[in-house]
Amino acid sequence: MNKLTRRDFAKFAGMAGVGAFVLPEILMTTGCPKIGADQIVAGLQVGEEIWAAAIPIIAAGNPAAAGIMSLADVGLKDLLTLYNKFEAASATEKPGVAGQIHALLNTLTGNLSTVLADVHIKNPDLVKYIDIAVAVVNTGFGYLLKKLPTGSVAAQSSILQTQALPVIPKAKSASDLKKAWNAAVGAAHPEAMVK
Repeated sequence: MNKLTRRDFAKFAGMAGVGAFVLPEILMTTGCPKIGADQIVAGLQVGEEIWAAAIPIIAAGNPAAAGIMSLADVGLKDLLTLYNKFEAASATEKPGVAGQIHALLNTLTGNLSTVLADVHIKNPDLVKYIDIAVAVVNTGFGYLLKKLPTGSVAAQSSILQTQALPVIPKAKSASDLKKAWNAAVGAAHPEAMVK
């Protein structure tokens, strides 16, 4: 597992057009453990649940970022639907559905990057909440990418975009994602905690 420093990530993010500073304790550039379909679904569901819980918190301090997050929330629901379609697809249909998933992942990771870039606000707690929400959702994307074919240009693009965003280190389950979010928001925003 490679861990980027905040400075190294800032350099990379600037080159990638992300332009974000992310909390060093949530940075990790490589992988998720080998996971099954149930873990992927749980990770995506928790990511969407946490994302939805973050929107009202973010809206109070940064309505523009919250608007982008609302659009991404719809995409997260679509992603789960596509993943279920991928799991049910025949061997000949899987590549087409995987292509749709990669295209949606490219859009969603672009939205996550935009949200991070738009976090030019003075409230450090709000920045932390956005960072954690992005990391949780992106960790779910990493789970999903482990299951999909990686040979296409769209696949390589979604992998690279996902690697440019933060993840929750050592998260092996949806429970780990929930713990990270709840630890970040629990004291100030108990209404945003997920069960």
